[in-house]
Amino acid sequence: MYDNTQSIKSSIFDSEYYDEASKRKISYRPKRIGVGSGISVFAGVLSGLLGVGGGVVKVPVINIIMDVPIKAATATSSYMIGITAVVASIIYFYNGYINLYITIPAVIGVLIGATAGSFA
Repeated sequence: MYDNTQSIKSSIFDSEYYDEASKRKISYRPKRIGVGSGISVFAGVLSGLLGVGGGVVKVPVINIIMDVPIKAATATSSYMIGITAVVASIIYFYNGYINLYITIPAVIGVLIGATAGSFA
């Protein structure tokens, strides 16, 4: 059965998060998604060509052009970086560019250090 209590104008892009600093729930709806996506593609190409992170372009675009709060914009950028890193590591592993004798101890050290650092 259809629940008619939600607004008809709701969108799949509607989102919210709880801001611990202000002790309130922040609701937002991104605007100009096509423009933001296009500029983000350009940022991805630019970062691939120059070897720099695309977050320096993506975060201001998401925040200013798409009207997303800065905390959500940085979280979204971090999420995109994670996806990019996973895909790149799969490609590098498939092509034999990852030395497991170096990678495995590094991963273990990062996991231990990140866990210990989160309790500090």
